[in-house]
Amino acid sequence: MSLNPELIPVRVDPEGIRRKILTNLIKMLYSRNLILEKNLNKHFEYIKKINDDDIYIFKLDNEIKSDSQDKKYKEKFNGLQVAVKIIHQKIQGITKMPIIKDFITQNMSSHKIFIFDGISEKAKTNLTDLPNIEVFEESFLMLNIIEHIDSPHYELLTEDQEKEVMDSYILKKKEMKKILTSDPIVFYFNLKRGN
Repeated sequence: MSLNPELIPVRVDPEGIRRKILTNLIKMLYSRNLILEKNLNKHFEYIKKINDDDIYIFKLDNEIKSDSQDKKYKEKFNGLQVAVKIIHQKIQGITKMPIIKDFITQNMSSHKIFIFDGISEKAKTNLTDLPNIEVFEESFLMLNIIEHIDSPHYELLTEDQEKEVMDSYILKKKEMKKILTSDPIVFYFNLKRGN
């Protein structure tokens, strides 16, 4: 019997953790069709440079749509850029963390991703209630879940593809299988209700 090397726990140094989570983050953006395959190496080279403040700006090839209903915010939103902030500590609340507020303010017009060692559910909810913010724990990004041997194949469908699938199986949208909002793949693809 051979062991699956992805299931064996291995202690990794902080630099290894930083590179692994950023590599998997780039792969995640690629899986969302936000980065083209031809530009992957450029992004992988970018993360090799150590950034003292752990802030990374990724230029995207395809646009992220704003999830805000505010017209003024939507007009200023730059959907071709993602700002990433890694915070190497566990967070219980965001009100006493000026580093979080400063990052949000400085990158107001960008999609923002926070990566923490750990975060309380209340703090996570407070952050994700703000427009265009995603929150991940380091442990989530230490493994690219869609590359895991036990992961089924996932693919985001356009509206036309969705209609084609429903027509070929003679289904209505309400009859299709559902994915719970707590499923890790929902966070991986940043899915919203109805996707």
